[in-house]
Amino acid sequence: MIKLFFIILLFVVNSTNKYAFASSDHIAVRINNIVITNLEVQDRYELFLKSTNSNNIKNLSKKIVISQIIEKMVEEELIRQQGKKLNIEYTQEEVDMGYEIIAFQKKQAIKELKLFFKKNQNLHQAFLKKIEAEIIWSKIINEIIKPKINISEIELQEFFEENHLTTDDNKKFLIYEIVLPNSQNSFEFAKKLLLDLKEGADFKELIKQFSSGVSAERNGEIGWVSQNEIDSKIYDAISRLNKNDYSEVLHLKDGYHIFKLEDIKYSQNIANNKNYINARKILFNKKLENLGKGYLVDLRRRSYIELY
Repeated sequence: MIKLFFIILLFVVNSTNKYAFASSDHIAVRINNIVITNLEVQDRYELFLKSTNSNNIKNLSKKIVISQIIEKMVEEELIRQQGKKLNIEYTQEEVDMGYEIIAFQKKQAIKELKLFFKKNQNLHQAFLKKIEAEIIWSKIINEIIKPKINISEIELQEFFEENHLTTDDNKKFLIYEIVLPNSQNSFEFAKKLLLDLKEGADFKELIKQFSSGVSAERNGEIGWVSQNEIDSKIYDAISRLNKNDYSEVLHLKDGYHIFKLEDIKYSQNIANNKNYINARKILFNKKLENLGKGYLVDLRRRSYIELY
């Protein structure tokens, strides 16, 4: 009887440990009442490998890449949950647009892309979740954040006075960015991203995979800026670049940035334009960027997030 008791006890202990391990291994992160499993993270990782030519990132420790993928998946899940609270709906046509965008970026026919997903249903589900979050975030920006932005005449006047826009010609830069949040391994990850970009990786694809904030919804576009309209660190980084070059990794308050200089032009001083259209656009985009970042930060602050 004693021997039988110890056999049963050993079985119970082993079973409990096995269950605890399986349960722990099953969940990667919990966001409020929703869990993301390790299997879902693995599917997203496989989707990344299939849809990118970022060789340096692929050579990184899988653990580092996975940590960045989880960061992005958490942000997307927060957006999906917020979309449900706001009763945001979307159409199949909007989802189909997602297929068209990725097919265009990969220079594939849509039929070929859909055939690939038909053969890889797990990757298809990962793709659909990603597209769903992108659509909802776009609607939140357009329907909730943008209507809150107002540019007053006083702000316009202060803008011109603070920036001393008095010259006839003004050098302007068209810049794009990738932003990684302030988290463990982000700097090392950003350096590998930069290597991949310099070796020809698809800039827009990496933005969709990893970049955070409002600019990611615009394929990383910040827009046309001049020296007086951007942080001195950013200007110092981009003013030395040639067209289509990338800056080194910059650490700013909201995270790690890689900037791309798309184009350069010389334009007439915006202060000479009576309707102030360009000035309004600059101020509007700045407010949109700040409100968008604040919105995501607030979603995280009000949510329960636990990594396993």
